[in-house]
Amino acid sequence: MSWEKLPTLFAMLADQARAASAEVELVAESKRESLFSSHQGQLDRCEQSEVARCGIRAIVDGREGYSWTEAWDEEGLRTACERAMSQARSIAREQRQDGSWRDCEAVELWSPLSAGEVNGNTRSGVQMEAKALSVQDMAARAVELETSVLAVDARVRKVPHNRYRELRRSWGVWNSKGVAREFHDHAVQIYAYALAEQAGQARMAGESVFWRQTPEREDRFAQEAPRLARIVAERAVAKLGATTPATGVYRVLIRGEAMAGLLSRAAAYFSAQAVHERTSIFSGSLACQIACDEVSIYDEPLDLDAPGYRPFDAEGAPSQCTRIVRAGRLEGFLTNSTYARRLGVPHTRHASRSPEGVLEISPSNLVWRAGQQEDEQLHQGEVLVITDLAGFHSGFRQGSGEFSLQAEGELWSGGEKQRSLCNFVVSGSIQELLCRVIGAGKKLSPAVGVARAPDVLISDLSIAGAS
Repeated sequence: MSWEKLPTLFAMLADQARAASAEVELVAESKRESLFSSHQGQLDRCEQSEVARCGIRAIVDGREGYSWTEAWDEEGLRTACERAMSQARSIAREQRQDGSWRDCEAVELWSPLSAGEVNGNTRSGVQMEAKALSVQDMAARAVELETSVLAVDARVRKVPHNRYRELRRSWGVWNSKGVAREFHDHAVQIYAYALAEQAGQARMAGESVFWRQTPEREDRFAQEAPRLARIVAERAVAKLGATTPATGVYRVLIRGEAMAGLLSRAAAYFSAQAVHERTSIFSGSLACQIACDEVSIYDEPLDLDAPGYRPFDAEGAPSQCTRIVRAGRLEGFLTNSTYARRLGVPHTRHASRSPEGVLEISPSNLVWRAGQQEDEQLHQGEVLVITDLAGFHSGFRQGSGEFSLQAEGELWSGGEKQRSLCNFVVSGSIQELLCRVIGAGKKLSPAVGVARAPDVLISDLSIAGAS
């Protein structure tokens, strides 16, 4: 079935739902992904996949039910819709902890009219009609990327991880209250990890670059591949000769990529759902100072060159930039329409769901606002610079915000790099870190997870290294 038939098929679903005194929402996704990697100048990975799925959310008497299907035809969608309505009918009450029963809170579909929109029917977003590369051309780009990294420095022995990836994706949301939105996306990502060796020591460094391809934009591969190759090779070589720092408390500069990884881990704390479920470390902190004045964090879903770009959320509500922390003050949490009503807070339009998932909340592109300090200012005095953080799976405690993470970096003194560092652990908590910020750089990092960040200077953090 073609994408163009979805509006007609949804009209059929809406009629089916109305006949059963129900409301219905359809989320559809179609994507085609191509991924290539190279090893020793030869293509060693070639993957191409296509996925098409439809998810149904039905509302019956204020109760919601879900179903999904890969069958994009009338029979498949009718069956999925009936399953979702049947599930909604079965959820009439929920049980209290003492065993008694109470009515569930009523759920509603988001309506364009309730938000003051005259018309919710929009074919929005970037229309991608850029010419598709052949399999041979994409494979050649993967080989070229590996070759470019190896050519930068003789000490780079291998490029153990690299890839050229293209993703073409269509995403749409329709509901029986008037939503009809879709956008079509064409994204490219290149990635490389260089391994440098010298005097028996081996060190690695990686980087990725992401962009969107449109008919109006020039293909960026010729520009980005050599730049990426130079960055990863130089970073890997710079780590050679690294030693372990002494255990202690240091003034710490966290590079943008490392800070973005940490912020991405903390993103869930800014969800109204986490507040409601009491899993956010910032529950009860609305309108309070949770960070230094230098800290401002916002979510920007309309950044075309960020991976999380979306012109509307999973309920079809048009996206908007949302301030979360401003000059250290917590201004709000991210919401979908359900949690905005439930908590009596503004609707920030951050609903998220996959076709086979349920309605949740997530950021799009979380941004730690860049500061005003030059690199020279950030490196004044003695500073331990953290370039890489690892071990988030076991070293980040989501319930408390505490972290104890493996790290690599550099020791700077008097504005000059003294030596590279390895084999140490940085410890603290998100709350402490935010309250100890004393500066931030002018440039934002590439996206890491859902976040971007500048270099951030911290007054003091604990480092566990050599005794």
